[in-house]
Amino acid sequence: MADYYNNQNQNPNGSTGSGGTDSSYHFSGAQGSFGSNAAQGNHTGYQAESSNGPIPEVKYTAVPPKKPKKKRGKIALIASLVSVGMICVIALSMVAGGMLAQRMNWSGSGSESDSQPEHLIISQTPTVSDGDDGTVVSTGLTTREIAAKALDSVVGINLYSSQQVERVGEASGIVLDTNGYIITNAHVVSDGYSPTVVFGDGTEVAATVIGYDTRTDLAVVKVDPTGLNLVPAEFGDSDTLQLGDDVVAIGNASGYYNSVSKGVVSGLNRDVSTNISIQLIQTDAAINPGNSGGALLNQYGQVVGINSSKLAGSEIDSMGFAIPVNDAKPIIDSLINYGYVKDRVALGVTVVALNDVNGAMMGLPSQGLYITQIDETSDLYAQGITRGDVILTAGGVTLTQNSDLLKELENYKPGDKIELTIQKGTGQTVTLQVKLHEMTSNS
Repeated sequence: MADYYNNQNQNPNGSTGSGGTDSSYHFSGAQGSFGSNAAQGNHTGYQAESSNGPIPEVKYTAVPPKKPKKKRGKIALIASLVSVGMICVIALSMVAGGMLAQRMNWSGSGSESDSQPEHLIISQTPTVSDGDDGTVVSTGLTTREIAAKALDSVVGINLYSSQQVERVGEASGIVLDTNGYIITNAHVVSDGYSPTVVFGDGTEVAATVIGYDTRTDLAVVKVDPTGLNLVPAEFGDSDTLQLGDDVVAIGNASGYYNSVSKGVVSGLNRDVSTNISIQLIQTDAAINPGNSGGALLNQYGQVVGINSSKLAGSEIDSMGFAIPVNDAKPIIDSLINYGYVKDRVALGVTVVALNDVNGAMMGLPSQGLYITQIDETSDLYAQGITRGDVILTAGGVTLTQNSDLLKELENYKPGDKIELTIQKGTGQTVTLQVKLHEMTSNS
């Protein structure tokens, strides 16, 4: 639940113009801001607010304390872009320890190595023969049957701070197996608050964060399974989803556990935000505050998506997004096996995408990725690259936004070298062969 703020008058070195206002994307976590009701003294619905942008659906029920200190600091990248159209998803990248990383280049349902145990098992789509000509047809469940099948597999998650007794946030989770592993979103657990898991019968038990990955907004927590009746969810093949398919969302909506809403698949392969490096499922099933980490189910009661965020605004209605299970599988497996996403490369920098506006304001190129932070242990730093330099190309690809670099890095493994063209602060342009290393942090 880290805080992400974008300001349209923010320049690449992190300062903000005096006339700045919040951009259309305001991603706010435990240090979030009250909505319009706050000015009237109504503080009962503390949650992430957004006028037009995607927000993580964590529900806050109390004014949170100051964020607890972590063992390792994080460097927040604040990007500045110009809104285009009524709905603008701001390209914002926040990477722990100054690392810009790519997501794993896995196939939908495979694991990254033969030696890694599989934990999230994807079931086949149920099919039956019609009995006449042998044609295979699919049969679905009613909404009532879907809810009955999946209800015990979706749990609530409460968040607590050591600085106050009452809970500071609530979200949802999905039971992965009988060993006590629970899937949820990274933005639910990434701020270091203590999570608990609430089951359908009201039982609340402490949970431990096994690992989280902010690039895919996925996380795994674990409870002690002793004495618990854990009902694992059945996971389905998200690649079989088609536009118009019926889907059901189940989660902890605004504190109402086991809330069920129904809709359809409104879109597939949606690029919603560079905070999430994978393409999402769009649905018009109601995704409310507290639904983060809950289940999006197909017509067979199989979990095909992990609910993550929504677009919100006065002229926006029913635009929720979920992480496809096929893309989530290798991340979940890796988090359980290693505590981080294995084989993800790190370049060692935090960057801001330049354009005609912010580049011109600072006397910088109108294209490229401006380096705001650099890891002193990285090969880039060893070759003389510093904060303020601009990466123009990577592997021959012209870089206009952060995702350009992320996509190119998908082709590399730790230890590989990538060719970068970089404009130094002096104006000199250099071409370097830079060695990539493995990223073992959570972001």
